[in-house]
Amino acid sequence: MTFARSQICCPSVLAFLCMALALQASTQSSLPAQASSNMESGFAEINGGKIYYEVAGSGHALVLIHDAQMDLRRWDEQIAHFSKTYNVIHFDVRGFGQSPASTNVYASEDDLADFLKILHIEMAYVAGLSLGGRITIDFASLIQR
Repeated sequence: MTFARSQICCPSVLAFLCMALALQASTQSSLPAQASSNMESGFAEINGGKIYYEVAGSGHALVLIHDAQMDLRRWDEQIAHFSKTYNVIHFDVRGFGQSPASTNVYASEDDLADFLKILHIEMAYVAGLSLGGRITIDFASLIQR
């Protein structure tokens, strides 16, 4: 599977999406986020490693990638909101959360590309925070080659 340039968000749309996610997080009430009733989770075998992931909702795919200070739980409040409209996918990058660290050489952007293939996702919005932002940019660069 190859993503075409037109299948990813342009930088301004991605920046807007990230800003919307941050705004949503900052305006959340103190009530805990409600877990989606149709949450799917599991491990994907990718490039000699195991990646833990969760998927909730339906609609166009929205992939959220966490920062280096947390794991996929970073996005819990946003998942509750965005899973009402999108097929929200988030995962633990190798070495974080439930995804074990790798003993092999790997690239996180390759993991993301292969992960989307496994889930049969051909088009997706992808947003990341800090480390996740780097993976997002590297992924966009990878799919444009």
